[in-house]
Amino acid sequence: MKIDEIKLKTKRGMSDSIIALILTIIGLIAVIAVVLFTYGLAGTIPRQEPVEVIGGGTLTGSGSVYNLTVTLRNSGTSDVNITSVWIANMKFVPVNPQSSVLKAGQTQTMTFEIKANSNITFTKQSEYSATIYFNTGLGVPVVVTYN
Repeated sequence: MKIDEIKLKTKRGMSDSIIALILTIIGLIAVIAVVLFTYGLAGTIPRQEPVEVIGGGTLTGSGSVYNLTVTLRNSGTSDVNITSVWIANMKFVPVNPQSSVLKAGQTQTMTFEIKANSNITFTKQSEYSATIYFNTGLGVPVVVTYN
């Protein structure tokens, strides 16, 4: 009898149903982690805009209407539209949207007319930080010089 009791004591372990439950819970946690990463975290990782600025830009004009000249390279596979330009914390929008289309795979010097909601005064030969925003919702920074 002592031998049977020793065998029973050494054979103790987790039952198959408990092991299956633990593995199911681990698998479920792994699936939830993958889904959260794919739909939650992956959507918040910043995307690199396929458009870049070559050099700086120039700004001419006065009042609320200005002409912005800038060289842009679109290394993407689709055209992008310039939807707005922020200069010195003021929003400007293109007056003629057709002139603000940058074709896919091209480098092009663009001059387009932008308009602010109110008059703004820039200082001649001064540099201003600007951001050009596209229909993708993303933007690229550029330094513009007012002439």
